[in-house]
Amino acid sequence: MVFEKFNFTDLIESLDAMGFYDVALPFLLIFTIFFAILSKIGLFGEDKKNINVIVSLVVAFLFVRVTDLVELTNQFLPKISFIALVLLSILILIGIFGANLEWKGIPMSIAFIVALVGVGYSIFSSTGLIGSGLPSWMEFTAYDRNLFIGIAI
Repeated sequence: MVFEKFNFTDLIESLDAMGFYDVALPFLLIFTIFFAILSKIGLFGEDKKNINVIVSLVVAFLFVRVTDLVELTNQFLPKISFIALVLLSILILIGIFGANLEWKGIPMSIAFIVALVGVGYSIFSSTGLIGSGLPSWMEFTAYDRNLFIGIAI
């Protein structure tokens, strides 16, 4: 029996070719987030998991249907993950050198501002708002404008 060498790069490329990263992962992410939120807040009642599942499935399918949002998510999340990794590494280095910061007051404010700037940069660079106009899915058409005018009237 001859065993072939297993190459993880080929596996990742195969998953990408199948659309796993463009459909399955965003679907699972949105489904999980919505199901957790609906379960936590108990919008439909405490023992209504079946309704939470159906609503979460519908929202996740509708999200995956809009390819611009999926593309935005696929650009945004790796940047946020990288920023979180950098901040975690900084905290590990601070801990290694024995600094014991109280995460109240000024250190917490600085950490919040750094995290907020990082998230803002990730959002704006992912949507293309840095250096260009609005992405296509955020642009208003004549139909949208007329609809808003009609609602306002």
